[in-house]
Amino acid sequence: MKYQDTTITITREEEIKIHSIKDLWVRVGFSIDAEMTAEEPQTYEHPGCPAEVNQWLNLTIADVEYYGDSLNGDIVPVKLAEIPRYILRFIHETILELAEDAGGEWIDEAIL
Repeated sequence: MKYQDTTITITREEEIKIHSIKDLWVRVGFSIDAEMTAEEPQTYEHPGCPAEVNQWLNLTIADVEYYGDSLNGDIVPVKLAEIPRYILRFIHETILELAEDAGGEWIDEAIL
């Protein structure tokens, strides 16, 4: 007996310290769509199998907010216009790397 495969969407928000840029933090909203193979329960004739991810379908990054540490230790918002374009490109690459590295764990957490 084969149960129907499904698509799931996981959303989460992460705060990321950009280590190579002093005093910069980024708060990012992620949304990941993934295709799942449905769980098949164990029967006398079939050993069953757990649900698992077949493939990622889509990764969306939204709601990026930039913060910096002020002199007195508070975290203050940084305006996008104040950040040079080449630094923004580097930050977005860092965010994508984090999503690729941690996305599998996020999906595992969501389906457990």
